[in-house]
Amino acid sequence: MKGGTTLYFFLSLATLVAGINEYLNPRIVVTEPRAECVTNALSRPCPVTYGAAKLTAADLPPDAPCPCPANGSPGGGYPGAQGEPSKPNNDIDFFVDEIIANGFINPVAMSFTDNSNELYVGERGGRVWYVNLETGQQHVFVDLNLEVGFSGDRGLMDVVAHPNYAGVKQMLVYFIVDYHPEDGVEPHPESAANQRVIRLQDLGDGVRNPDFRLNILGGGENDGPPICYNTHALGAMHFGLDASLIVTTGEGAHWNFDVGDWGQNAAFTVIAENVTAESLDPECDERFGVEEDIGAFRSQVLTSLGGKILRITPDTGDGICDGSPAGSGYPVKNPFCDGTNGTSRASKIWALGTRNPFRMAIRPLLTGEAFDGGPGVVYYGEVGQGGYEEINAVTSPGMNFGWPCWEGPLPSPSYRDSPYNLSPEPDFPVYGCPGIEGLCGPVVTVPYFPNGERATCRYMYHNMTTALPFFYWTRFFDSDTAGYFGEIGYTGQGFYGATTAGLVFYIGSKYPLEYVDKFFCF
Repeated sequence: MKGGTTLYFFLSLATLVAGINEYLNPRIVVTEPRAECVTNALSRPCPVTYGAAKLTAADLPPDAPCPCPANGSPGGGYPGAQGEPSKPNNDIDFFVDEIIANGFINPVAMSFTDNSNELYVGERGGRVWYVNLETGQQHVFVDLNLEVGFSGDRGLMDVVAHPNYAGVKQMLVYFIVDYHPEDGVEPHPESAANQRVIRLQDLGDGVRNPDFRLNILGGGENDGPPICYNTHALGAMHFGLDASLIVTTGEGAHWNFDVGDWGQNAAFTVIAENVTAESLDPECDERFGVEEDIGAFRSQVLTSLGGKILRITPDTGDGICDGSPAGSGYPVKNPFCDGTNGTSRASKIWALGTRNPFRMAIRPLLTGEAFDGGPGVVYYGEVGQGGYEEINAVTSPGMNFGWPCWEGPLPSPSYRDSPYNLSPEPDFPVYGCPGIEGLCGPVVTVPYFPNGERATCRYMYHNMTTALPFFYWTRFFDSDTAGYFGEIGYTGQGFYGATTAGLVFYIGSKYPLEYVDKFFCF
C-alpha cells in the first residue's frame, strides 16, 4: 500500500438544511449591510472606499450590488432579501452514531447493494472492500492501488452498486489514473492526469470476477475528464431514476491564482527542488490537447468533460442520445446531442459550470409526483474557492451554474476582476496584470463559450443566464469572512465550513415524521 492512517468508518446523522421542491434561494444574507452600501448599491463605478476594485458597469451583472462590508463583519454584505439563521436541532440527543464496520484506511465512499445487507467501501488509496452486515464477512474485493494516483486531492473517490445488483452483481469505481504505476512513485500532485470509471462484477460473497472489467469513462490516457492541478478532480457517481449513470467532474484548474486560471503557464513558481509550475503546466495541453488547456473555463465549454454533470449509459459510457445503441432507449435525451451517436464529449453533458462537485444525490419522487422518464433532480455539493460553499439542484437539462464567474450568490472576485477579461485577441497577452510574478503569462488557447463568443466574465454577466444555488453558506467564521480572493458576503447562517461530504434524502419511516422527504447535508 501507499500509506495512510487507519480510520473508523461510521454512519452519522447529517444536518437538515432545507426542504425539497428545489426552491432556489436568491439571497440568504442576514447581516444588514452598512447604510451607505444600500445608498450606493447600484452605483457605477462602484465606490472604492470599501476595499473592492473600482468596478464599472461592464464588470458586474446589471442587478449585482457593489461589494461592501457588513455591519460588525470584515466580510461583505449587500442589500437584498434577508434570510433566516440556522436553528438548533431539538432532537439531537435522540440520535446516536453506530459503527457498522471498521478497519479501513482513508475510506471515502460506500454503496449498499439492493438487498441492504451488503455494501462496498472505497478507500482513497484504491482498495474496495466487500462487507456483509448479515454474515459478518469483510474482505478486499479489488485492489486498484497501482492504477490509482492519490496525491493532492486525488485518488479513488466513489463506488456505486448497480441498481439491478441482484440480477447483474456489478458495481462501478471512479478514480484518478496513475500513468506510471510500475515506478512505485506517486505522481506529482500538480501533474496532468486522467479520470476513469470502470465496471466490475461480483461472482458472489464479494469474490470479484477476474475476467470481467468494462472501462466506462476515461479508459484511455486522455479521453476522460482532465485534471491539470492538484485539486478539483473527480467527484461522485449516482444512478438516476431512469438507471442512467450521473457522474460529477471538477474543472481541474489552479485555485491559487489571484487573476484566475485561464490556461496560462505559471512560470517561476517553485514547487520543489528543480520542479516549477512552468515545467508542469504544459503537461495539460501535451496530454489532453491545447483545446483543453483553458483553466477553469473548461467548465464552460462543451469540448471538455471537466467542470460538468455528466449523464451516460452504465453499459458503454455513451451520452444519452439518439443513434447510440445503448443510449437511444432512454426517453429523455441529453441537451447537447450533436449527431455523434453519444460518443462526443458534448453528448455526455447534462449540466455545466461546476467547480468541484464533490458529492451528489438524486431526489426521489415525491408522493403523487409522476416519473417523467429522466434521471430526476440532481443535487450536488459544490466546493467553493474563496468564500462560499454551495448546494445546487439540477432541475432541468442544460443548466449552467456559472463557475468560474459566479461563486455562491455573487460574482467571483478573482475572475470578475481578472485582467484577462480585458485582454485583446488573437494572442491573448497579459493586459494590466497587477504585477503578480509568474501568474500572468500568455495562455495557450483562448477559451470560447459554445455560442462562439470569447469566454469572459464580462460577457457572461450581461449575456448569459446562470442558476443560483439551492443553498449556500460561508467557508469562514463571522470574524474572518473576507475570503482568500477579496470581499465575500457574511451569511449569518450560524455555522461555517468547507466541503460538503455527503448528501442524502430521507424517505424511510424510522425517524420522526418531520424528517421524511427532507434533504440532509453532511
